[in-house]
Amino acid sequence: MEHAPAPWLAQYGTYDEKAGQYRIIVTSECRDVCELELAHGDAVANARLIAAAPDMLDTLRLVRPYIAKMVADGVQTAQPPSLVLRKIDRILSEVEA
Repeated sequence: MEHAPAPWLAQYGTYDEKAGQYRIIVTSECRDVCELELAHGDAVANARLIAAAPDMLDTLRLVRPYIAKMVADGVQTAQPPSLVLRKIDRILSEVEA
């Protein structure tokens, strides 16, 4: 299953009179991706993180081959490349399942 096309934008949505709060909507070019209640203190930060998801996914796909090469070449860094590669692969497998 494909996600909505990027870019995604976090923006204020409608005011919910019943709840007495604004909603934050993350949108793509063709549809709303999600909606969060502004009553939660972390709603704006969560909306920004969600809106950045397509770019983060593209970046993981872009850097994965380089990290895999580091593992194959036995490169050692403060964060072991093999650990980073496992995390990237776990995330990609969850997203692309």
